[in-house]
Amino acid sequence: MEGVPKGFELLEFLSSPTGRHMLRDATDRGIPAVGGVSDALIERFGWALFRDPLVRRFVGMATRAIMDSEGFELARPIGRMRRDKLFSAGAVYRRRRDGDADALGPDITNYLDNLTPDQAKLAIARLRSRLREGDHDDD
Repeated sequence: MEGVPKGFELLEFLSSPTGRHMLRDATDRGIPAVGGVSDALIERFGWALFRDPLVRRFVGMATRAIMDSEGFELARPIGRMRRDKLFSAGAVYRRRRDGDADALGPDITNYLDNLTPDQAKLAIARLRSRLREGDHDDD
């Protein structure tokens, strides 16, 4: 964040009640979450700041973390935004459907969601083995 121009101010706005509401509202309308804040970002910070691709990427990463903390998960990594003034694409989110994610926490859930099929198979085998070993601990 230190290398991102106005990074602290951007994060402060995005994570504010107003910013969170805008992100959730866009998601509820089925559009990429960043589409809900782009006009407000331009109005508040000016267009020139967002010419830097690092700043736009930072907004996307911050949005992902905020949406996760709000109980949303990634539905589609890329959603086209034809009429948006700031972003041409952004991630589309949906409300989490199961309670497992809340029980595991966002870090583990995100880790599991990003495993390749081969990695997932190895993780399942390892967890099954661990559970079988745990069954013998009570003997």
